[in-house]
Amino acid sequence: MRKIIALLLLASSFIWAQSGAVESRNKTGMNRHNISVGYGFGTVFDFGAALASSFEDDSYGQVSVGYGYKVGSLFETGALLNYELASEAQIFTLMAVAKFNWINKEYFRLYSNLDLGVSMGLNSDDELEWMPMGQVSLAGVEFGKDIVFFLETLGWGQSGLFYTGLKYAF
Repeated sequence: MRKIIALLLLASSFIWAQSGAVESRNKTGMNRHNISVGYGFGTVFDFGAALASSFEDDSYGQVSVGYGYKVGSLFETGALLNYELASEAQIFTLMAVAKFNWINKEYFRLYSNLDLGVSMGLNSDDELEWMPMGQVSLAGVEFGKDIVFFLETLGWGQSGLFYTGLKYAF
């Protein structure tokens, strides 16, 4: 477990170092980088746990931290790290993010996104299990410029059916 955390910290420090080498704002003043925290529920693990236990287990959803980089006004890429406690298993998911802005105004954005990555789970026997994972969100909205509130709906995957949070754009 310590090796996984050390690897994730090393990867995030590399991304952070690279982001400092590039201008934070482009010529139009658009914030290129963002860091987010979020909460989602209705993940694939939530549905699986509910079906396996006839809807008797408590489910708390997932929490996440992310980094995003705007390639242009319509496209953003980045990474997302999720943590979920589901059916007595701890699940960490690391995914690459691709986001397309359908509407991109200064204080409002409407978007869809596709995330692909891998989930690492520690089950109740402390065995490590790996599986491919992803997220598709058909409709997401963002409100704000530097401090941004976001809400994604109609999603399926590890971020959940509903996913919301805050991001800081710089």
